[in-house]
Amino acid sequence: MQERGALLLALGAVAAFRAGQSFVSGSPATLPRAGQADSRQLDVQRLGGILQVPGDIKNGKTILLDGKPWVIKSFQSKKIGKGVAITKCQVKNILTGAMVEKALKSGQKVEEVETVWSDATYSYYSEDTSNYVFMDTETFEESMLPQALLGDSSEWLTDGVLVEVEKYEDKYINFRFKGDIIIEVVSTTDTSREDGDQQVVLANGVTKAAPGYIKQGDMVLIDPNTFAIKKRVT
Repeated sequence: MQERGALLLALGAVAAFRAGQSFVSGSPATLPRAGQADSRQLDVQRLGGILQVPGDIKNGKTILLDGKPWVIKSFQSKKIGKGVAITKCQVKNILTGAMVEKALKSGQKVEEVETVWSDATYSYYSEDTSNYVFMDTETFEESMLPQALLGDSSEWLTDGVLVEVEKYEDKYINFRFKGDIIIEVVSTTDTSREDGDQQVVLANGVTKAAPGYIKQGDMVLIDPNTFAIKKRVT
């Protein structure tokens, strides 16, 4: 009788534990069997690529919305009505280049898209395909990026310059210069500005504002993000 009573008490304790789990989660609780991983740990791993609005939203993040990959170009969060907050994002489709506005609700979770960046050097421009050709520094494989993707950045490409190219599902979608750009000043024009700045023409044909001390023949450092002249290189 004592053994039976102990067994009933043990079964009651298990039932109470499961009932408590069910009350908290709203669904029947099950314990992992021997050799089976706890599903809660798997959930944490899946959340590694999840961004929460608005705290995780940042410019340059690539997210999945409506089954399509978008890169965030700019965003603004504000409250509407009784404390309801939304974040309006200007996003660019990384496959088509289309720009749209997306409204995300506070607390909403979105999936971050994983892309791969690799080092490459610029090889040449193909007039037949209207693509810029780069070579991977490790695999020596060639990648082709269209003019529309590079935009004004193509003006600063020189033979062998080191860049990084971005790949998404076997398609190259972006590139950026790896480090500053150094280029020669071929001519200068005094603009008589009060701040002393002048106009200079660079070796690639681009005209930029530059400090008055910059002379013809000088080598200057170009910011790879804004393409502004940073300083003279000695």
